[in-house]
Amino acid sequence: MIGSHQLLMTNFTTGEPQTVVRTFNSTSTFTVPSDVSTIELLMVGGGGGGGAVRGAGGGGGGVVFYSAGNTLQVTAGETYTITVGTGGAGGVNTFSGTSAANGSDSSFTKSGFPTTVVAKGGGRGGRGFNHESGGDGGCGGGAGAISSSSNGGSTNQTTQDSNRSNIVVGHGKAGGNSNGSSDTAGAGGGGGAGQVGGTGSNSGNNTSGKGGHGYTADITLSVVTYAGGGGGGEDTPGSTSGVVAAGGDGGGGRAGFNSSGSEDGADGTENLGGGGGGGAGGTSPIGAGGDGGDGVVIIKYTTSTG
Repeated sequence: MIGSHQLLMTNFTTGEPQTVVRTFNSTSTFTVPSDVSTIELLMVGGGGGGGAVRGAGGGGGGVVFYSAGNTLQVTAGETYTITVGTGGAGGVNTFSGTSAANGSDSSFTKSGFPTTVVAKGGGRGGRGFNHESGGDGGCGGGAGAISSSSNGGSTNQTTQDSNRSNIVVGHGKAGGNSNGSSDTAGAGGGGGAGQVGGTGSNSGNNTSGKGGHGYTADITLSVVTYAGGGGGGEDTPGSTSGVVAAGGDGGGGRAGFNSSGSEDGADGTENLGGGGGGGAGGTSPIGAGGDGGDGVVIIKYTTSTG
């Protein structure tokens, strides 16, 4: 839905300074109030889709955070375009089906000017049966389970503001590797914005292939974690969610487990940019990868004009 956002204001009295927090869950525009020259800005890219058939977890979206100590300069009265990245689709639950997809980017752009920093979409989780490596992204996707080790995707999230090279504003981590002795081993977890994805286990339950935890910020006036990676799937999982790889804090989806309707990896959480969980594999059950969660853009500023 175009233009969807939430508005939170404190100390609301006309003519007195007030803190305004605007949350954008889809693509929109933002016009800077006349008395505002700097803003806090959080951007999260869309999470990557989880791989299918003992597939890996998708990477969380990359995070860009201009905090209170490192605010972003803006121009009063100007209108900026806000793009909110969407989550990537999970892989299809057949042995030769479509691979998972990367999430798309989030950005904050003034018309006619280059984007300062982009929050990159998360990398897709690799399919296990097809022996796919994880996709590169804001946070890298995990590697699908294979008979020998394969690599998770790398992060391609820019860490520094292009105009202030000493200021770190971008955050993203790599996806986890597989570590198999056979095709039945577990897949890697998707990277989170604060932690790399876990490496898949050689045998038994793949709880070590969990999604990496995300990045925590307080821009909404409360502490929230964003962009967790999805958990890596395995060949013959147990029958409860507690014995498969968990998604990382920040909306990462868990891996699929062996119970009716639960073979698919769980979707990443919408508007947290979580990566999708990897689907179960083997002859039965066969699970699809979970979809990545959409990203978010949040702006915070102080104004006296409402």
